[in-house]
Amino acid sequence: MKQQLNEDGVIFLNLLPKDAAQLQQILLLIRQAFNYVTLVEYPDHKNIVLIISIKKIPDKQQLLDFTAKHVQEQSFDFQNIITSMLYIPAKKASLNFIDEEKV
Repeated sequence: MKQQLNEDGVIFLNLLPKDAAQLQQILLLIRQAFNYVTLVEYPDHKNIVLIISIKKIPDKQQLLDFTAKHVQEQSFDFQNIITSMLYIPAKKASLNFIDEEKV
């Protein structure tokens, strides 16, 4: 996937993990290739959407400001999605996102 992604590109990956352990495995694999991952959980559904990028993903306030400025007619509630986003800490060369020995 990473080789096919433009440096400004973003991947939206819709997941239906069977449990937290499976989600953690998926996140570990994705973090091997991508520095930035954001998770959006939909409480009324069982799916989780991962937003994956090589470059930094805009923070919540930047996304809210952009939406307010550029999306005139909102037939979809972006604010609820944006505020529910969970940013996984950026990958650093010397730090692991999850201690793999404890997994």
